[in-house]
Amino acid sequence: MKDFNLYFEIKDMSEDDEGNLLPAGIKVTIAKNIAIKTYEKMLNEIKEVDEKTLMNWLNMDGLFDVDKARLISQEEYERLYGDEE
Repeated sequence: MKDFNLYFEIKDMSEDDEGNLLPAGIKVTIAKNIAIKTYEKMLNEIKEVDEKTLMNWLNMDGLFDVDKARLISQEEYERLYGDEE
């Protein structure tokens, strides 16, 4: 069983102590504890969708400027933003 997550980096969504704008990471859980076959199928299908369309489907386009967002790998997300779980 595996969780299906998507990871995004959003420019200018955070700031440091001096007020300088910084990127922030967002982890979106699409499904929890799914079968590996289902996970692999979902992963292959999601690769066919462009990032802006994907963010629109997730209703993220109302939260921030999707032009400042990009889909990143789990490894990049964990390296840059950590994983608090």
